[in-house]
Amino acid sequence: LCERSMASARSSKHARDAALASLLPGGGVGSSKRARLEGGGGDAGLDERSSARKGTVLRVEMRNFMTYAHVVVEPGLRLNLILGPNGTGKSSLVCALCVGLAGHTKLLGRADKISDYVKRGEEFGSVKITLASGEGEAPVTVFRKIKRDNSSEWKVNGSPCSKEKVEKLTKEYAVQLDNLCAFLPQDRVVMFAHLKPVELLVETQKAIGDTTLYDSHQNLIQLRDGLRGLETKVEKHANLLDTKKEQNKSVERDVTKFKEREELRASAAKMATKLPWLKYEEAKAEYIETKDKAKQGKEALKAQKAALDKAQEPVKALEDDKVEGKKKLQKIDKDAAKAAHDITTFTDKVNSLAAKHDQQMSTIESLHDQWAQSEKEKNDLREKIAKIEAEYATAPKEAPPELLAQRDELHDKYKKADLEQREIQHKEYELIERSEGIRKPLESIKDKLKKLTSVRSARLNALYAKQPQLRQVVDWIEANRATFKKRVYGPILCEVDVPNSQHAKMLEQHAPGFLWGSFVTTDEEDRNRIISANNVQKLSVLNYMDDPTKEIQYRSGKAANFAHLGVTNTLDAVFEAAPIIKHVLCDHARLNDTYLVKSNDDVERIFKETNINVLWTNDSQHMQHKSRYNKNAVSIRVVPLRPCRLFQTQGNASTNKAEKDALTSQMQKHEQELQKLEKERETLQSKQTKIESERIKPLSDAKNKIAKEISDINKRAVKMKVALDRWREELSQLEKAEPLNVRMSKERKMLDNLLASRVKAVTSVTEAIQRRREVMHKECMLRLELAELEVREDALKTELAEYQKEYNDATQLSEQLNQIMVIARQKLADTKATAEQETGSITPELEEYFSTLSANYDELEAQVQAARERADRILCPNPNILDDYNRRCAEISQLEKTLHGDREELATGQAKIDSEKEAWLPRLRELVSNVNSGFGQAFASIGCAGEVRLVEAGEEYDRYSIEIRVKFRDEEELQVLCATRQSGGERSVSTILYLLALTSLTNGLGFRVCDEINQGMDPNNERKVFGLLVQSMTRPGTPQSFLLTPKLLPDLEYTDEVTVLNIFNGPYVKQVADGWSQEAFWRRRAMTGAAGAADPIAVL
Repeated sequence: LCERSMASARSSKHARDAALASLLPGGGVGSSKRARLEGGGGDAGLDERSSARKGTVLRVEMRNFMTYAHVVVEPGLRLNLILGPNGTGKSSLVCALCVGLAGHTKLLGRADKISDYVKRGEEFGSVKITLASGEGEAPVTVFRKIKRDNSSEWKVNGSPCSKEKVEKLTKEYAVQLDNLCAFLPQDRVVMFAHLKPVELLVETQKAIGDTTLYDSHQNLIQLRDGLRGLETKVEKHANLLDTKKEQNKSVERDVTKFKEREELRASAAKMATKLPWLKYEEAKAEYIETKDKAKQGKEALKAQKAALDKAQEPVKALEDDKVEGKKKLQKIDKDAAKAAHDITTFTDKVNSLAAKHDQQMSTIESLHDQWAQSEKEKNDLREKIAKIEAEYATAPKEAPPELLAQRDELHDKYKKADLEQREIQHKEYELIERSEGIRKPLESIKDKLKKLTSVRSARLNALYAKQPQLRQVVDWIEANRATFKKRVYGPILCEVDVPNSQHAKMLEQHAPGFLWGSFVTTDEEDRNRIISANNVQKLSVLNYMDDPTKEIQYRSGKAANFAHLGVTNTLDAVFEAAPIIKHVLCDHARLNDTYLVKSNDDVERIFKETNINVLWTNDSQHMQHKSRYNKNAVSIRVVPLRPCRLFQTQGNASTNKAEKDALTSQMQKHEQELQKLEKERETLQSKQTKIESERIKPLSDAKNKIAKEISDINKRAVKMKVALDRWREELSQLEKAEPLNVRMSKERKMLDNLLASRVKAVTSVTEAIQRRREVMHKECMLRLELAELEVREDALKTELAEYQKEYNDATQLSEQLNQIMVIARQKLADTKATAEQETGSITPELEEYFSTLSANYDELEAQVQAARERADRILCPNPNILDDYNRRCAEISQLEKTLHGDREELATGQAKIDSEKEAWLPRLRELVSNVNSGFGQAFASIGCAGEVRLVEAGEEYDRYSIEIRVKFRDEEELQVLCATRQSGGERSVSTILYLLALTSLTNGLGFRVCDEINQGMDPNNERKVFGLLVQSMTRPGTPQSFLLTPKLLPDLEYTDEVTVLNIFNGPYVKQVADGWSQEAFWRRRAMTGAAGAADPIAVL
């Protein structure tokens, strides 16, 4: 398509300058301006871009957006044809326009999350769109940065802003992304035919770019909705007014009688208003009387108070004398207490001195006894010393020689027997060391066997969880392992040792799941026997007949050959297993063709420079797939590394049967050696026991007996020497001690001092007792005086009590009179408040009216009662009739005012609707008529029929709609376009022709987008529609348009206003783009002659 369009294009400066936009490896966009060649071509200046209409897209720059790493698109100002095969990134431009101008992702019908529009493997992407601002105004640039966490950053002309500001800007620039008549992405093309007629009218009004028509329609709908409620309200109020007037008319007679009765009651009530004032006058007279009595009581109380005060004076004088007497008594009590304390103190001292005297006498007697005892002990010690000196002089000082010789002979025999026993013990220790040397490796072997068993159990349990039927097979093979002709391996999972946990994950994920639960035989009969004996579904038994010792082949080359590219090794080199197991895994899982690489950054280069198709990195698997039909079509699938489910136990996990047998054999050998050494040790222990019982023990007993005799001889001499020294020391200490007769003399002197102190203390006690007697005499006299004062005080208090009683009676009487006065005063206030509450304050008019009434309370009350009885004789069945009547009268008045206002408001609203309708409906009819004219002409040009009809609904403005009626065959009638009646191609033709009919009317739009609308059309219709599209969308004054399609028919006609943007994608695009020369192309084009006369290939 690019070649043919290039061949038919004419020269223009814009076309020459709009060369291929450079793109990072993976794709590119090329643009060329189409123009008919006249006289060899001319230059069309670029000044027209500076005068582009407001809202026109001047430039779109995408970074890490969907399929693009970086691309810049500069579309033409009229019709832009976006061409390219499916999957190359045409719709990415549409998505960029939508999300870059604050459109919702739902408008695209694709992914809902904004982060899904970021190129895979990148953390963020961005879209930068430049819009024209109209002639003479600087363009505006909108920038959006999209992050993986679904957040965005917005900028307008380089300044950060909010999304709301961008939305306001797009509205100002007439960008209607939510209008299917203006923005029709690929995944929403089918939705146009699903638009309801009412929705189609709304979208059509919005699509013309002038919002006044759409706003008028919405205003009419709102006004009409408001008037509906008002009309209902007016009708309701009118009916209610009539009802209330009829109700009042039917009760007018009863109301008259009721009024007469109410007048009588009112007269009685008015007369009754004087009654409380009459009560007030009575209360007033009563209050004045009680007030005078309270004053008299107050004066009497004052006189009684003066008499009481005079009677209290002698009582007070007596009380003062009593207080003074009590103070003297307190002083005397203190003196008596001090004398008693002195008596006690001196008495205690006399007693204490007597006790010390007795103790001193006891001390002297004790010293006398000690002196006698000391003299006796000295004499006894002198006798003992003389006796022991005599014995020590005659006692032997060491053992006899014959006893020492016998001891030495026994010692030599014992030493010889002990030496023989030590030699036997040394041999026993050597046996123990040898046993320990065997026992340590034996324990290590047992630990290895235990670990092998636990690893195998863990892996078998993991297999049983996925394939429970394997348990039966494993148990059967273990039970019958000795009966097989050759060795049986398996399950394979238990035959593999993977030291590295990451490699275990890769190995488990790479190999097919069935393989890990498979068994391997090297004899066909063994294989058949396992299968026939175990009736288990999905049982895999692999019989390997090849030579397991042969070297594994690497079809893509050994890992060392690719070390410079970052390859470390192949997947078959990351684990240990029997050779036959490795061959089976390589045959069934191609481990020898799977390579491990250090970094994800090396993957693309390795795939490009080698024949390797499968790579593993630390976190993912990369698989390259080349198309069978196009060798240049390459795709790479990336699968994340998953956690292990089967290789749950890491470390040395080998369960090789030969290793296990070897370990078992070593364990048995070591155990036999241990048993042999244990028998030798038992023999040595028997010899040692015999020597101990027959030689060492008797010799030891005899030796100990002689040693005891020698020790006893030595000990006896030593013991006598020690006793002699001790007794001499004791005698020396006794003779050095102070003589007891000196101490007795000192103690007798202390006894004389104590006797003198006792005499002095007794004298002090006698003096204290005398003072106590004197104080007691004074206390008795003072108490007699206080008793006399008490008698006199009682007499005075009795007299005072009489005065106090009279004063209390006067006080009580005064308080009672005051209470009566307060009650009377409160009654006066209450009656006045009651009267004022019923009548208010007495006005001159009310006072004049009261003068006409009786001044007697009972007489006036009788007159009031008579008036009330007359009123009660007038019967009214409904006591609330007057209230209802008056209430309805008020409601009628209010309803009449409300109804008048509502009717005026209704008339005003209807006038607004009529005025708005007069401005809107003719314009709408004209719009639909123009659309119908263009739509009908377009359909006629392709040999079909179509019309656009406005369906009016009177005052129901929300039901106005547009119907598209089409006919594609002569024998049919015009049918309404819908999603179920017409075919996909017919709907596409109808949609594009309707949009074309709107083109000349949508002068207010910034730009329009239509994605793959020509798909499904037959060639004839597509050619005709394309001609109409070019003719309609390139006229002056029409908005910028974008038409996206994977293909177009050959030999189509273009105009100067058509810009073709070719989307290329592939590994060699950048190379071609870098070598492209627009000028060279036009030179070659000039040499080929007229358009269509040269071979397009030669031209390019």
